[in-house]
Amino acid sequence: MAFGLKGSHIVAMLIAGGVIGWMLQGDIIIGGQENSDNATPPPAERASASTALQQVRYVSISPQERAQSLSLRGRTEATAVVQIRSETNGVVEQRYVNKGDVVKQGDLLCSLEAGVRQSAIQQAKTSLAQAETDFKANEELKKQGYATNSRLLALQTAMDAAKSQLEQAEREMEKTKIVAKASGIVQDPVAEVGNLLNSGDVCATVVQNNPMNFIGQVSEAKVSAIKVGDQAMVRLVSGQAVTGQIKFISPTADAQTRTFKVEIEMANNEGALRDGITADAAIALKSDEAYSVQSSWLTLSDNGDVGVRVINSDNIVEFVPVQILAQTPETMWVGGLTPGLKVITLGQEYVTAGQEVIAVEQTAQTQTEALPSDLEKNS
Repeated sequence: MAFGLKGSHIVAMLIAGGVIGWMLQGDIIIGGQENSDNATPPPAERASASTALQQVRYVSISPQERAQSLSLRGRTEATAVVQIRSETNGVVEQRYVNKGDVVKQGDLLCSLEAGVRQSAIQQAKTSLAQAETDFKANEELKKQGYATNSRLLALQTAMDAAKSQLEQAEREMEKTKIVAKASGIVQDPVAEVGNLLNSGDVCATVVQNNPMNFIGQVSEAKVSAIKVGDQAMVRLVSGQAVTGQIKFISPTADAQTRTFKVEIEMANNEGALRDGITADAAIALKSDEAYSVQSSWLTLSDNGDVGVRVINSDNIVEFVPVQILAQTPETMWVGGLTPGLKVITLGQEYVTAGQEVIAVEQTAQTQTEALPSDLEKNS
């Protein structure tokens, strides 16, 4: 009886044949035979391989002087914004300045119409002249015995009153000339010609911007590190940089932020610094000693402490924790080390505390060279 093979049977047979052929091409590993190419080396050979010492590089460190500074965020603020006000009533007859003009103390800003003030001055002068004539005439009569002392005293009083009236009228006239009480730059509000100003109304506003101030806040933990007179470098978001010095530190803290207000005074002779610009200030502090290390030298201990791995006199690796004091684009400043420590700079990731190593001092020539690859593999 003939049996026909189906297509699926033929495919299965071909797959099975291919697997058997692939298996016959491989190596047969027989367990338990010591001369097998893939056999695990004996314990003695493994111990010998594991005793190869790891090579590391190190540098001997010494403390360096570290310049410190305290950074503050704040803004610029004009010394004062002075509103020059009229001291009398009157219509603005002329304005001598415009917004943006630079004025000095005493410069004329506005003038008011004189009105009846000129007539008052003339009347006061006439009254004074009459009083002086009467006084002089009676003074001569007194010498001749035809006038009494009481009459002369009354005329003296009238003459003094006339002088006072004239002075008052002249002062009233002077008030029509409104002058700058401070130097600075004119800004709004500014009176227009024809405006009626009452006593106390603004003729012009002057911004005192020389010197310019930087206003910032310092935390209660840092306020004791600075004092009035300390130098500072102020950098504005506009790109300007200018030196200044602290002129005021608030004696009391802000109730909400627990910070202290600090004012830094900056020269602004050219008027380039503007009021209200965001800025940063770096206040120079007393320098101290610290250790400069690269961030790649730092590592973590098993309990998560940040530190460095060092080599003792017996070439044994030890872990020393550090305190990070500051970080710059060039280096890390840390404390907690001692002078002369041999800090591992390359290979610290391959060793642990208590391990003996081959220590090679890092030089300018070896700084960029990699460690021997065979030693790295032994880790």
